[in-house]
Amino acid sequence: MPPYGSRNFRSLLDPNSTINIIDILSIAPASEESFGSIHFITSGEKVSLFELVESPPGVYIEKAALPMECNLVENVSDVIYLSGISDFKSLNLLRYNGELIETVYSLSDPESEITSMKQFGDYLYIGCLNGDIYKFDGNSLSFDLNLGGSISFMVNIGSLLYILVNNSNSFYVHNGVSINKLDIESNIIN
Repeated sequence: MPPYGSRNFRSLLDPNSTINIIDILSIAPASEESFGSIHFITSGEKVSLFELVESPPGVYIEKAALPMECNLVENVSDVIYLSGISDFKSLNLLRYNGELIETVYSLSDPESEITSMKQFGDYLYIGCLNGDIYKFDGNSLSFDLNLGGSISFMVNIGSLLYILVNNSNSFYVHNGVSINKLDIESNIIN
């Protein structure tokens, strides 16, 4: 993170700028490196993917312009994926190929806009506004399940993927094969 911490990450930009930082991606260093990488995506007058450089601290470079506004950025096996936002609220999965941003997969399904992404095993799991969850193996996208509400958050802890759904008193635990529902109020796993 920048010298002043993530709370002041916005201070990297001109305080009077109309550019907003939308999401931040931190990639751990490889075993022989002392510094991984930090990427962030912006909206406003500049819709781009940036990378924070190691030295000097606080300096960032524009890696690529985005073809549309994006709301999420995720790293899967050293490949950066982004979720694009369209007026139609449809799924737009983008990838940074080292030079530019390319569209990897698009769906025209209503309310399929990506609301959460997380690597789990060898897959990129994609949660959508309509409750659909897809998994992407780097080449093809496949439907996994529908949880009945907008996917708000996914986190990979150990060998499990925890999934939160908006306006629900439950969360879901996915082991890569099956999914269990955990009622938060009663601590009962269904």
